[in-house]
Amino acid sequence: MQTNRLPLTSLRAFEATGRHLSVKKAAEELFLTPSAVSQQIRSLEAKLGVELFVRANRRLTFTGNGRDLFFALRDSFSQIERAISGIVGGPAARKLKLKLLPTFAIRWFIPRLAGFLGKHPEIEVEITTTSRADDASLDDVDFVLRYGLGDWKDVESDRLFGEEWVPVCAPSLARALRRPADVLRQTLLHSMMRLDAWSVWVKGAGLAVAESGNGQRFSNGALALQAAIDGLGVAIAQRAYLEPDVASGRLVMPFKASVKTPFSFYLVSSGKKADQLKVKQFRAWLRTVVS
Repeated sequence: MQTNRLPLTSLRAFEATGRHLSVKKAAEELFLTPSAVSQQIRSLEAKLGVELFVRANRRLTFTGNGRDLFFALRDSFSQIERAISGIVGGPAARKLKLKLLPTFAIRWFIPRLAGFLGKHPEIEVEITTTSRADDASLDDVDFVLRYGLGDWKDVESDRLFGEEWVPVCAPSLARALRRPADVLRQTLLHSMMRLDAWSVWVKGAGLAVAESGNGQRFSNGALALQAAIDGLGVAIAQRAYLEPDVASGRLVMPFKASVKTPFSFYLVSSGKKADQLKVKQFRAWLRTVVS
């Protein structure tokens, strides 16, 4: 069937009726009479040569063909509405969705977010968290935090900072740490999202001791850092997350021995969204933060 001959009015009437499984509710949504909606659906059935609903006891249920067509139309109309909202500045154009690691969100992003909102108060920011950043999906979000070498295809990447591990603890514990090997005699605080972090630091610091898995475990790095602030042990953390607490004296970096890796953290967006105003505005602000 040629696209210029598609019965769009009838398709819309069918999709609305299918969502509600009610001609009356579909008519209210479309500002039509129930009889007009019923006529549109019957016209569509006649054009397609199949029945789309089973009508029994004043109730509607899908036929097999009706169910297949409904789900296809629902997804298509949703895509059209999102595209139009992006063009005319509807709610979707004002909402910026980000998917971040919990510790990054708490320790790095949210403390800087006021700067962006101050420049763009019209934009609503929505943050969800993920447990992985090595290949986080861009489905249904505008930006994701990724960890790696920055060599992803078909995306726009803004590098934030390199991976650099450093031990931190409360000032009361720091007095017992005179050299890096002393750390391994303390309670080590681990993030379960990066259980290899202490091993990376131990190896990078040139320590001969391989046992670095003892201690307490927390679901993410933000909790491990809070435990370190409360004097429960020594945490291993990204240097980029530590500035406020080190500056205030709540945490101490007892050694200069940090360990860097080849990897970095990036905020990544789809190349298909590069021309959207909210994406351009966010990336422009981001560059001022990390430059």
